[in-house]
Amino acid sequence: MHSDMPESLHQWEATRRMGRYKYAALHGSLGWGVPMGTLITGFMIWRNGYSSLHLVPAAVVWAAAGFVVGLIKWMDMEERYLKFQAGRFSIPSRPMGPTTIRSPLMRGKRSALR
Repeated sequence: MHSDMPESLHQWEATRRMGRYKYAALHGSLGWGVPMGTLITGFMIWRNGYSSLHLVPAAVVWAAAGFVVGLIKWMDMEERYLKFQAGRFSIPSRPMGPTTIRSPLMRGKRSALR
């Protein structure tokens, strides 16, 4: 465990081991899509008197949308994780001098004070 890594990225290290598609299915489709589809379609049935036969197709559509949401979330977290790792392990192209900024966000960039 690295002390300079944000907690969300620590959790992502463990989560990313499950793989992109399993993550999208569990967190996107089952965790977001199906519940949202069921709630919204249930509300539509209650409010407008739609048939409960609408519930299954809506759940399928929402599950597919949730899968896409899961993939987008995967790509976002993976990009953040890889950027953090690249910044942590990059070697500065120039020697570190007294005017070099040592912030983790600005690693390797020269100060404007020079």
